[in-house]
Order: sequence, then structure tokens, then C-alpha cells
Amino acid sequence: MAASDPANEGSASLPMKRSRVSDGDESARKKRKQNPPGPKNALMTLNEMKPGLKFVFEGQSGPEHKPTFSYSVEYNGEVYRGSGPTKKRAKMEAGESLLRSLPQHFNESEAHKTLLAAEKGVDFTSDMLALGQWERNFKSFDETATNGAMHVDAPALPVEGAETPAVGQEEESSALPGGKNPTSVLNELCADVKYEEMPLQGDAQHRLFVVVCTVRDKRYEGRGRNKKLAKARAAQAALHDLYGYRLLDKDQKQVAGAWTPPELNFPDTVAHAVHAKWDALLKKAPNAKRKVLAGLVMTCEQGMPSSMGAPDLECGHVTGVVIAVTSGTKCLDGGHLSATGQALNDCHAEVLTRRCLVRFLLQQLTIASSHDSVLTRDGDRWAVRSGVRFHLYISTSPCGDARIFSPKEADDADRHPHRRSRGQLRTKIESGEGTIPIGETRIQQTWDGILAGERLKTMSCSDKILRWNALGLQGALLSHLVAPIYLSSVIVGSLYHAEHMSRALFARAEEISDLPVQFALNRPLLSPITQGEARLPNKAPTISLNWTVGDEEPELVTANTGRMQDEQSSRLCKRALFQHWMHVVHQLAPQLATLTCYSEAKAAAHDYQAVKNKLYELFARSLLGYWVPRPVEQDQFELALDERK
Repeated sequence: MAASDPANEGSASLPMKRSRVSDGDESARKKRKQNPPGPKNALMTLNEMKPGLKFVFEGQSGPEHKPTFSYSVEYNGEVYRGSGPTKKRAKMEAGESLLRSLPQHFNESEAHKTLLAAEKGVDFTSDMLALGQWERNFKSFDETATNGAMHVDAPALPVEGAETPAVGQEEESSALPGGKNPTSVLNELCADVKYEEMPLQGDAQHRLFVVVCTVRDKRYEGRGRNKKLAKARAAQAALHDLYGYRLLDKDQKQVAGAWTPPELNFPDTVAHAVHAKWDALLKKAPNAKRKVLAGLVMTCEQGMPSSMGAPDLECGHVTGVVIAVTSGTKCLDGGHLSATGQALNDCHAEVLTRRCLVRFLLQQLTIASSHDSVLTRDGDRWAVRSGVRFHLYISTSPCGDARIFSPKEADDADRHPHRRSRGQLRTKIESGEGTIPIGETRIQQTWDGILAGERLKTMSCSDKILRWNALGLQGALLSHLVAPIYLSSVIVGSLYHAEHMSRALFARAEEISDLPVQFALNRPLLSPITQGEARLPNKAPTISLNWTVGDEEPELVTANTGRMQDEQSSRLCKRALFQHWMHVVHQLAPQLATLTCYSEAKAAAHDYQAVKNKLYELFARSLLGYWVPRPVEQDQFELALDERK
């Protein structure tokens, strides 16, 4: 037997370093090939070839709910025109018309790619957009008569490299496909870009860098946890305004039908307005404390009605007013149930915000015949005026399904989307915080059982917001008078995860169908803010605050009793809103004045109840659980004679 060569044995057992290096080189080359630079749109190509072209807005035609805009551009004595459902689309059409007429001395293949890019659609209905996709399209919008949502022909483009941040963290760059970030792209397009650092914002623990970008005598502001991020966001804002790019951070969730904000910093603007209103209210209620803050902002694209007073925010072409500010994280104790509708069942901030909106809408109905109201007659009911939208801000993600994830392990995608816990209906814990899944058993709460010591179950805020996205914010009573009203955006201050949030707030109900006219599954824009709040480990206060626009003073409610501190009933309780509704009915719809029992008045909203039943059946069919109703005795109260007028 021949002796083996020790040298050969050693070489055979050692790993081959050279082949490993070559494998790495090959994989690196493949990665570089995966994201080739995409085609440029018409305006970008024209800006490079013929800088200084001026696009002129020629006017608007067509009905108000479906306008057509026109733009023109002049070159060498010839005028090229374009039209479309948005100004951006019209400007793009004019640019494409000019490109087609230019002499063929430039790169024809590039021009051909540019024109194809404007016509190419993108499937953005999936949860995750391909990050290598770089479709520089203008989006066209089409107002629908169903719910006023905007239908998007092309998606908002995510910023590659902007990973979903964990709590207290933030993405370090805003790189675009092809290795270019917004700053580089803007510098290539415009030679006169100037950046200026502004004073820091926030305290030492939550400081924000602010950079202002000046292009063509226009200023664009960006904010972030570091200078690089602030500079990139300022460049994003400039690219959006000057070239129509919709560059959203990847952790913003936008799907078909979602409203598109006027500017990239819109979520921060809304959050700032709500916090500023809270700070002003604290001067009138210095003892108020909060762990969770919520607010509702109404924006208008065609000028705010004079009854709203001075706007609280301005962003792009829209102005806004803070409609409601609330705080709270507690629910009613079972021992304080009210059979007369005088106790608030749920004092969580976002739930109180919706009740404030109902109160605001009832106030608007009393002046609906004037031009100062945000409501206008639409057939046999009222509807919000064109261009009026509502935006919900919550300082942290709503309790329930939207918050069931580990923020320290949060990444782009849910690694376990099919777990049984995903999407389950959940109930809040009486006299505590947090939620528990309902399970597969149908639960019917009883009045005597709860008074005997059984825990009172209240549906989670995630589940309630999902219901609002199907039924509308107006509730059953107002459905007699007002068409469904839906949220245009939900802005979250902390504990935000795009995939979990979208599943919790609307994706669980995607299969709902055959809804009555004017009802639809609403899919609002979901977005975090630049600088979220840190986790507050302290004990949640039992006092809840609510304020609605027009109130001189905020109201403080003890959450476990559902009443004010002097035991008086809240202005947001069922009885108070029912009484206000009855006053409006006598004025606008006397035929409804016979509905003096609260439960009967709600049941008479047949379309609303039909949608609610379809939604509950979908939950059961999808094995998400059964919606847990309150004891029926809570809603079986009637108004006294002196309360009906």
C-alpha cells in the first residue's frame, strides 16, 4: 500500500481561500447588476438637454370632482401642450410632447426609455414594493364619488436603504436605487443648490438636526437624527416639488386608494400642531397628565371655512385645524356601568377623538345651510365638502393587533405572517393596560354577570379603527344624516411598524365585499413621524382629557368611572350625543324624531348595520374571533320629554 503524501493530505483538508474570494467577487458583481439605473422621466431628460424651459399653467376644466389640468411649454417658437387629471401629469404630458418633436441628434434609446417609463404601470397593491424598481412617474389621481379617496396610478416610491427603524433608532441614509441618494440626484439636476444648517430642535435626549435646501429661490426644510439624514430629506422635498417625485420613506405605507400628502413633512406638521394644542390646553388644566395623546386634524385644499377661525397648520397648498385633542389609556370599571348612557365606556385617547369628531359634526349640521359649514348637501344626506380631509394622530401605536411585535427585532417584513396571533381580535383589560386575544368562543357579556364580578371586556383600539375604516367615523346615529366619513391618514408617534399597522387597521378586512352605496373599505396613508416619543414606563394616569374645537375649556374625566371628577356626566357620553342628535333631527329630519330609544335609533341605520354585520361575519369566517358586544341593557335608554327638543 503506497504511503500517502503529507503535503497532499494537508492541502486537501484546508479550505481553498482563492475560490472563496472569487465567489465573493462573483456575488458582488451579481448584486451590482440587480439594480441598474432606471430610465429618466420626460422632465428630467428635458432639464438635462434643454435647461431653462418654462412650463405654463393654462387652466382647469371639467367637473370639480374630476378636473382636467392643462400645461404648455414653448421651445423654438412652437408651443407643446399637455393635459391630465393632475397638474403633475399635465406637465409631464407637455414634456413628452416636446420630446417626441425634438430632432433625433440626441440619444434615441434614452428618449424611448423615458417615454416608456411614463406609460409603464407598477403593481403597488402588494405589501412590499421591489426596492430595485425605480419608476419615475407622475401619479394621476381620480376623485371617486364613493368615499372621496384618491386612486393612484403609480405608487409612492420608497427610499431604498431607509430601513424600518426600531424604537429610538432611525435610518442612517436615504439612498435611491443605483447607489444615488436624493442629495446626489438633486445636485445633478440643479447646479445652484445651497444647503444651510439651522439651529437644533428638541431637548438633549431628542435633538433634531434641521437643514434648509435652497433651489431656484425656493426653500425646502428637512429634519432628522443626524445632519446627513436632514440634508437628504430636504433634497427629497425639493425633488418632490420641482420634479414630481413621490419619495416616501420605506416605513410609510401607501396602497391603492391612499391619500397622498402635499409635502413630505406633513406627518411631522400634523404631530406638531396636536402637541402645540395640548401644551396650550395644559395652561387651562395644569393637573392633566397623559401617557398617550391623540388628536384629529382637518385639512382643506380650497380654503378653511371662516367658522373654523385661524388655521393651526399650513403645509403646501392645504391649511388645517386641530378638531380634537384627547388623552387616556383606561376603560370603565364593571361596577360603574350606566343604564342611562351617562358613563364613558372607553377613555382611550383615539376612541375619545372619534367621539369628539361626532360632536363636531353635530355642531356643523346645525349650520349646514350656511357656507361656514364643512358639510354640504349631497342627495338625501350631507357630506364633507370637496377637499376636506381628516387625519388621526396617535402618540403611539393603537393597542391590540397593531402593537403585537417586538420593536427591538422589528425589520422590514413580518417573518411569521401566518402565526395564529396575527390579526386576532383582542380585548382590553379592565383596570389595567394591554390586550388579550378573544379566542374562538363567542362571548355575550351580561349586565348581572359583570356586576357580580365578571371582567368587563372592551375591544382594542386597533379593532375599533379597523371598524371605522369600514363603517366610517360618523357612527350609526349620524349615518341617518351624513354620508360615511373616512380617515385620509393615520400618523403614529412611536412603536410603528408598517406591515403590522396596515394589517391591523385595514388589511384584515380586505375580503369584505358587496357593501351598500357610499360604503367602502378605507385604506388611509400610514406614517410615522421623524422623531417619535420615548417609551414611558411610568404608571398611566386615571384622568382623561378631551377637547373639541369651539370648547372654551378642556374636560377631565375619571376613566374608571366614566364621569367627570364631580360625578357629572361627560359631554361625550352616549346620552349627551344622543340628545344633541335629537336636536339636530328636529331641525333637519323631523321624520326621525320618533326614534327616542338609543338602541332603536342605531338599529334604524340599516345600511350601517348591514356593513357592520358583514364585517363581523368576515372576522368569524377568517378565524380572527368574534366581536364582543357590550351588555344590551347599556343602550336601551330613552330620552325624557324635555331632552327631545
